[in-house]
Amino acid sequence: MRGAQWATLFAQRAPELQFRVWPDIGDPAAVRYLVAWNPGDLARTLPNLEAVFSVGAGVDQLVSRACARICRLCA
Repeated sequence: MRGAQWATLFAQRAPELQFRVWPDIGDPAAVRYLVAWNPGDLARTLPNLEAVFSVGAGVDQLVSRACARICRLCA
């Protein structure tokens, strides 16, 4: 539900960007940014992932082995 709302906003405000909603992400190698509450193992399947943006409070869900290769925590 929330993903559909985000997709609508991106289509209106940044139509030049491709916005995908899981599980229909297309080519995993094309994904550079991930917005999620808890990315879990999904981050491991995205070889060119550069950043993970948390929509949840805190960062505990990002401090995991799944995100370890790309996560740098910024306060």
